[in-house]
Order: sequence, then structure tokens, then C-alpha cells
Amino acid sequence: RAVFRHDPANPDPGRVTIRRLNRAEYGNTVRELFGLPAEFRPEDKFPVDDSGYGFDNIGDVLTVPPILMEKYLAAADETLAKALVLGPALQRKQAFAGGALGGYGQTRDGVRVLVSSGQTYVQVEVPSTGEYHLRLLGHGDQAGGEKVRAGFFLDNKEVGQVTVPETRNAPGTHQIKLKVGKGSRRLGVSLLNDYYNPRDPNPRNRDRNLYVHTLELVGPLGEPPPKPPASHTDIFFTGPKSAGGDEEAAWEILNLFTSRAFRRPARKEEVQRLVQLYKLGKKDKLGFEKSVALAMKAVLVSPSFLFRGEVQPSPDNPLAVHPIDEYALASRLSYFLWSSMPDRELLSLAWKGELRKNYQAQVRRMLADPRAAALARNFAGQWLELRSLEKVMPDKKRFPSFNSQLAHDMRQETERFFRHIQQQNRSVLEFLEADYTFLNERMARHYGIPEVRGGDFRKVQLKDGRRGGVLTHASVLTLTSNPTRTSPVKRGKWVLENLLGLPPPPPDPDAPPLPEDSKALQAASLRELLLKHREAAACAACHANMDPIGLAFENFDPIGAWRDKDGPHTIDPSGTLANGRYINGPAQLRALLSRDYRQEYLACLTEMMLTYALGRGLEYYDRSTVENIVKSLEKDGHRFETLVLGIAGSDPFQLRRGDGDRASASTP
Repeated sequence: RAVFRHDPANPDPGRVTIRRLNRAEYGNTVRELFGLPAEFRPEDKFPVDDSGYGFDNIGDVLTVPPILMEKYLAAADETLAKALVLGPALQRKQAFAGGALGGYGQTRDGVRVLVSSGQTYVQVEVPSTGEYHLRLLGHGDQAGGEKVRAGFFLDNKEVGQVTVPETRNAPGTHQIKLKVGKGSRRLGVSLLNDYYNPRDPNPRNRDRNLYVHTLELVGPLGEPPPKPPASHTDIFFTGPKSAGGDEEAAWEILNLFTSRAFRRPARKEEVQRLVQLYKLGKKDKLGFEKSVALAMKAVLVSPSFLFRGEVQPSPDNPLAVHPIDEYALASRLSYFLWSSMPDRELLSLAWKGELRKNYQAQVRRMLADPRAAALARNFAGQWLELRSLEKVMPDKKRFPSFNSQLAHDMRQETERFFRHIQQQNRSVLEFLEADYTFLNERMARHYGIPEVRGGDFRKVQLKDGRRGGVLTHASVLTLTSNPTRTSPVKRGKWVLENLLGLPPPPPDPDAPPLPEDSKALQAASLRELLLKHREAAACAACHANMDPIGLAFENFDPIGAWRDKDGPHTIDPSGTLANGRYINGPAQLRALLSRDYRQEYLACLTEMMLTYALGRGLEYYDRSTVENIVKSLEKDGHRFETLVLGIAGSDPFQLRRGDGDRASASTP
């Protein structure tokens, strides 16, 4: 009360800056909103989000540069085109890109190039006997006295010809109609009028070639078109009810869609503005669906969709504390646990005003949902810095077994381990001390563990005592190493920062770096080089705890495999911390962290997850919240669910205050 003017009996819940959806949240939200598959990823074209306090969902750093606004407009068009049927009626067709064709020819940038009369083809399973269109999208190098002619083939017999007059910048579509029998059929295309005259004075007139972009089989003709996808029918759940009922139907569709997209009931004036856009589309003769889609595009680039705002009664009074409304609570829960929008059950409870009193049951339901895998990808991926695995580049000559697939499997091991503790509601202390992990054959071979076969990950019991918890996962050991050698400093610093919340002071800018040349590493062990480095007074304080912790992992090489020697030097993994505690190897270190540093670890994990859940950095007035959650963990066996429920029920998560300096406002 004297120093920070903070009274735990009258808590300050803080205030979160309005938050833009980050890339992961945007992608998950549009897929959830339209029911699109996971393979549809418009967010991959967005610039990388900035991070603050270790996470990329912090409101203060999620700005909107002009390039991102352009990407939002393009992504809205791409999403609507994917989800809705806005063009001609759907056709039953099988389409094959040029790069998928076999036989004669070469593939360049996905296009099949035919420079002579050979046939390029694809094997197709025809569903039923009937009439079909065999369709070619292509262009040609026009040379000689006639245009490119292409022949269509069915089971190696020519069944038709077309002229392809188009050039490189404007490919065209050409088709024939034919009868095709049911079963496996070979469809092909060939250049019929090859021409080559290297002596022609005009270089462009020397060679006639055919370029096949796609080959399609459309049909059987005459059958009714397939039904639109669920992403379309769910949006257009109603249509014009009469000659004059278009606007009423558009209002119903846009009102429901906007309410889901904005994660709250759409206001009447908001829907009315969207209906005006619909009317403009109708005036331009776009048709009913395209006119509605025009208004939907406005929704997808609206601040109410792209940002998570939370309205409150007294936004400019820092002393006014209010519960966030239930729609904002639904969004906080869903973006915390799913990195996505609230589902219909959450929004329905918010509509009834019953979410707050049922939030614990909803948290348990959400943790059991497959969408909660986002917590492992996005929270654990940043807490444990797993995303950095994409950037690490171990020396290929020294570590030839390391490749992108192994790096992917390393991350999979840690994410599946995190997900197991989450799904089974196990103790969060197992992040430090678990005697099991999740491996496939590649990772088991990397660890020297026999009798694991196949590419699927499965739970594996660890029996030799060398490994346990995330500290000995190859993912963590690799991302805390240098390209050519291990780094006890990086590994020690990682433990202090990410597991104990005790970051070392920044290094002295004048401190000399450790030597990296092979001669120095051959002449002295890494332990000896570190001892010499610590002789400088400016270096000793920083390294007093980092080095012993990092050296405990020296039996693991730069990509996490076990070793007993580093070059000519026998490894000594022992050390003494600044407080006098002695450790010898990773097993003793894990036990020490779990036993003697348990409070620091629990507080650090709580602070990390609370920061991620709130989307802001923690302040001094959040300390009592962290302490209360840690106490609840100790009472309930340190269960993962208890941690999440403690955060979801905390004052900073459930409440907010007005903007401004609360301490100054409370001064008489």
C-alpha cells in the first residue's frame, strides 16, 4: 500500500489494449466462421506478427501496417471465393495440373511443356458411363504458318482435336464432348503439328510448342450439379421468399453472419449499412449471392472483426472497475484456449447471461475439445520457444542427421507431451520431471531407444534416467545450442528465464565472447573455457547460476543426442550454484528444480500463461493474482486444469477498469 498503492482487497484488474487478431487467430477464426478445412490458410501470406513479453498476442504491439490491410482485403476475397459458390453452378469435374501429368514432356513451373508430338497423360477413375467434356487449359508458342493444334486421347486413341491460338500471357480453354465408359481410363493430350525451323530470322517463329496448364474431365453431363458445400449452405440458410423478398432475406443472412463474425449481437445500424452495400450490388446486377458476399467482405475487413474490443461503462475512469460483458468473456475464453472465435455454445450462454456462472464447466469442455491443441501450438510454442526450431541451422558436416523433418518431429514430441498433460489433467510438475515422452521411430532412433517402429508418435516410458521432462527434449536442447557446439550459457539462461522467471542481468558489452574456433575447443574443454571466462569480475555474477545449470546438460550434443565425450574431452556435468547447491547431471537438476525451486517454477508458469491469456504484460498489481493461483495449485496436486481455471476466474481475466493512472487518480 505504501510503495505501489495496491490493496489486494480492492484489486486493480488492469486494462488490455484493444487487440488485433494475430495470424494464427485470424486463420482459425475464418475457418471456424465458414467451416473451411485446415488446409485453407490465408494467414500464411500475412507479415509476421510482432511479439511482446514473449508472445505474439499482446495488444500493445499488434499494429496494422498498410501492407497488412491490403492482405486483409485479398484474404477476404480468397475466403469468400473458397467458402461460397458465387459463379456458375458447380460441375462434377476432375482437374489435373500440368505438373501432375506423366508420359511425354517436361514440367516447368507447374505447366507441362510439349515440344514434339509425344502424348502426356493421366490415369482417371471415371465414376459412371456417360457423356463428358474433356477440357484443356493451355497456350502455345505460335510458329510457322498455322496455329498450335492439340489432340485429345482416350486410352491411347485420338478422340478429337482443337486449335490453341493463345500465347503465353493469355492461356485459353478448349474442350471436346465424348462418351466415356466407367472405370480406369487414360486421358491424354498431344501436340499434333510440331514445327521447328532454327534458321528463321525471327527467333519467335522458329519453334512451335504446346503448354498444358490443366487437363479436366467434366461430367457426366446431364446429371444434376452437386450440392454446394456446407460452407455455402450454412451461410445462405434462406433465400428470397418472394419477388420482393430479397432484401428481407439478405437482412436475415447478414444479421446472423455479422453477429457471429463480431462475436456479439450485431447492432441494427451495422446491419443496415451492410444491407446498403447489398443494394449497391443488386443495382450493379451482381445477383443475390454476390451482393450478399459484397457486404460480407465489408464485415471481414471491419475493425469489429479484426479487433477484439471490450466496451465498458466508464472507459476513462481508472478507478471504475467493471466485469467484462459475457460476450467479451466468451472471446477471452475462446482465444485463450482455442486461438479462435467462440463457438455457438459459448455465444448462446452469453446471450442468456449464463456464461459467467458456468465458466468452469465451459473451461473443462473447451480443454477436452480438439481445438484446445492450439494451446500447445501457440502457448507452449512460445513459452518453450519451440517456434525458434524453424530458424536453427546446426552444422551439416558435424550433424548430418539433422534436417527439416527431424526438426518437425522434435517440435511434435514437445507439443504432444504438453497436450497429454493438458488432456489428462496431470500435474504441471511433470513438465520438469516426467519419466515418459512421445516418440516416433525417427525420434527414438535419435535418442537411442529401441523397439519403436513407424512414423506415428506414441507414449514411451524412459528407463535409463538420462531424460525426463521438457528440459531433455531434443527441441529445447537444439534451440539452446550454437551451430557447431553446445552452449551451457544459452541453456542455463533458458532455464532461468522460461522456467524460473529469474532472468540473469544483461551481459557486460565489453565481456569477451567464448572462442568458437576448432583449435581452441580441441585444446580445452567447454567447462575450462567457461571457467576462464568467469575470471573477469564483470562476467562472474551473470554466469554463477547459468553455467552450472547449462553444464548439467553437456551430455546432450547440439541436436539433443546423448554423448559421453565432447571431442577428446570427457564430459563432467557437475556444478555448484551460487547458493551452494551441488548438481551432477540432468537428473539431479530436474529434481532440484522440482523440489527446491518449485515456488519459482509455479509462479513463472502462472505468469507466462496469465500474460498469454490476458494479452498484456503483468504489472506489480498482478502479483496477488499470481500468488493466489499458485496457492490453488498447491492445494490441488498442481493439476493443469487448476491452473487454467485459476486464470479464467481471476480478477484480471474477469474484470477491467478505465484507462489512466489509477495511483494518481486515487491520490487525495
